[in-house]
Amino acid sequence: MEAEEEKYLQEITLAHVMLVSGRIPDDFISKYTDNDINTGSEVLDALLFSTLQLAIKYKEGTDFISALSAGKLQQLAPRNNLLISPFKALQSNLVHLVWQTHQIAKGDFSQKVNFMGDFSDSYNSMIQSLRDKNELELALQKSEKMLKELNATKDRFLSMISHDLKGSFNAILGFSELLSEDFDKFDDEKKLIFVNNIKNAAGSTVILFEELLEWSNSQMGTKTLYPENLNLRMIVSDYLGTLMPLSMRKNISLLNEIPADIIVYADKNALNTIVRNLVSNAIKFTFSGGFVKLDASLSDSFVFIRVIDNGIGFDNEVNDQAFNLDQIARTSGTADEKGTGLGLTLCKEFVERMGGKIHAERKKGYGSTFTFSVPLGKE
Repeated sequence: MEAEEEKYLQEITLAHVMLVSGRIPDDFISKYTDNDINTGSEVLDALLFSTLQLAIKYKEGTDFISALSAGKLQQLAPRNNLLISPFKALQSNLVHLVWQTHQIAKGDFSQKVNFMGDFSDSYNSMIQSLRDKNELELALQKSEKMLKELNATKDRFLSMISHDLKGSFNAILGFSELLSEDFDKFDDEKKLIFVNNIKNAAGSTVILFEELLEWSNSQMGTKTLYPENLNLRMIVSDYLGTLMPLSMRKNISLLNEIPADIIVYADKNALNTIVRNLVSNAIKFTFSGGFVKLDASLSDSFVFIRVIDNGIGFDNEVNDQAFNLDQIARTSGTADEKGTGLGLTLCKEFVERMGGKIHAERKKGYGSTFTFSVPLGKE
């Protein structure tokens, strides 16, 4: 390996090591920002550029999240950075909530809060109490408690992001080390494969933040559902096609046994989100050669849809707590797949908003069955 190429690889590896350990490679960013990257190697150019973009986005996101954590709610958010998308929405709502809190403290009890589900209900209940009883001191105590709970939720967001970012960065670092240590053993085609793997790891991080954003939007009531009559088998078939590459990589059969004539009354995007999370979760916990099956049945005015697999299951036969945010479990899949742990929580949100219910039946060594209901189609 030429000395110049080795120098670039050492810089890239050091940058990734710093990112994984939670440090920002400022020297690396300042050296290559606003400078043309031309190492003489197309693979090294691509690796340098992707590493620089990742470092810049991480620095921007870390600076913004740190400022938000310190209570600087007027901090200007960086643009086009998925890392902080959930926190931009959180910032906006916090600013409005602070203003509403000031108004309430001044005696304006006409405020109505729309912020993070149960929090809004409790907060508006507090306002009603103030309006009826004028118990300002008690209301301020409740407000302080609720704001502490909100801060705890924010901390959980930070913890989730830190954990999953490390997973992606470890993948990036692993392939970078392969290139660094054995660069001269691989041809350009193999090197490009490694670069693409690094790109895919970065892509998984984007998916993480998209899921977080979707969940936060559902909590804040900014995501409106538009139910309509849908052919369930067709919707599931279309979406299973997008999951086929994932199942093929693990040699897992996807079986759609939903009757062709079942019509449901549901929001198409929400239904797709539920199917995506439940099926991808089933694939995650199923070994090569296994299956994931979907079927459906009617009962009164609801359709009950089951997602069945013959994967590893869990110790407890029934565990509906898996759908609660506070009970999120980060269990690796059969191929060591990682996840945010928010998928099942998101499923519960959407199922209940469409008027249905969801529960799990899981037995260790015998697979899992997730059943959810949605309203029957309207005539």
